[in-house]
Amino acid sequence: MAYPCGLRPESRHAALLGVHLESPNHIPLALIGSIRRSSDNTEMRANRPYACVHPLSKLAYNKRADSMRRMAEDFYARKLGFLINDVARLMRRRFDREAQVLGLTRAQWSVLFHLHRNEGVTQACLAQLMDIQPITLARLIDRLEADGWAERRAHPSDRRARSLYLTGRAFPMLEAMQGISSRLRAEAVAGLSPGEVEHLLDMLVHIKSNLMAQEYAGTDKEKAS
Repeated sequence: MAYPCGLRPESRHAALLGVHLESPNHIPLALIGSIRRSSDNTEMRANRPYACVHPLSKLAYNKRADSMRRMAEDFYARKLGFLINDVARLMRRRFDREAQVLGLTRAQWSVLFHLHRNEGVTQACLAQLMDIQPITLARLIDRLEADGWAERRAHPSDRRARSLYLTGRAFPMLEAMQGISSRLRAEAVAGLSPGEVEHLLDMLVHIKSNLMAQEYAGTDKEKAS
């Protein structure tokens, strides 16, 4: 694709439109802002995206920007990665609003959820499962332990490690969280038949399996090298 003045478009052009880019190569020409040279004619920079050579009125400029924004939304609306990310983001935001009354942050209830599925796990292992830094998890566990939601116990075979468990107080909270999750899932799939929902889940599981297989293959290659 040929870009104006030979300049490769940067993600900031689309950021002004409120869209996310997979890579600069995926930006349509229609989404590239006007470019002008700096005074020394050596540095290129973006200047008022979508403005023409002659200045547009504020109203005309806004209409042009709205048109470009809709074009960007249409272009990315059916991109798999963006669609999955947007659905997950919207569900997290919806859950956060509903869960405010429970008095836990998203990070805290995420720890409780993973710990519920893996009670007795070590702190290091839980950090790997959640894909977060051990020091970040340690602070979250400290807070949950101080508030009475979780506790550290001696590891049965490793004196240096501590196993993580939920306290009895955490289970009613988990039930409340699961109730919110069930209600939000029902809202998200409204209009789909049970069969369509199952088919959707099957496809997502298949996609996840493909990605996990590639992840493990990459890990094995790294170990072999």
